[in-house]
Amino acid sequence: MDPGFDVKHENPRAKANIFSKLTFIWMARYFYKGVKRGIDTDDLFRIDRANNSEYLGNKLQAKWEQQLANSKTTGKPPSLMKAILNTFLWSYLGFGVLLLIQAVGLRLFQPQVLRYLLRLFTGVEDGVDDPLLAKPE
Repeated sequence: MDPGFDVKHENPRAKANIFSKLTFIWMARYFYKGVKRGIDTDDLFRIDRANNSEYLGNKLQAKWEQQLANSKTTGKPPSLMKAILNTFLWSYLGFGVLLLIQAVGLRLFQPQVLRYLLRLFTGVEDGVDDPLLAKPE
């Protein structure tokens, strides 16, 4: 799909290291330009292949054609949902697992870290009855 203008800049994410990708530092210059003078079409950069609509559309079309072929042999109607899941499930499932690990990990350890910090700043020493764990009367 032609955007109607020439995109001159390469995608800065392609050259970014893992730390830069995780923290979005590779976007810092772009954000700075946006704050100082606004973003113009001359500032835009190319989209990487994994996010290109033509590439993703072709992948989905191939899965849809596979569904059509399967429907002719099995006699069942083709399923667009199955084609979408076959196309995108594994990439999104990986992110979902990472988010689940992060959420569960934070929810399990956050209270313990807060308890430690409270003990640290209230001056309670080890071996002494912990007022933070005392049962209410």
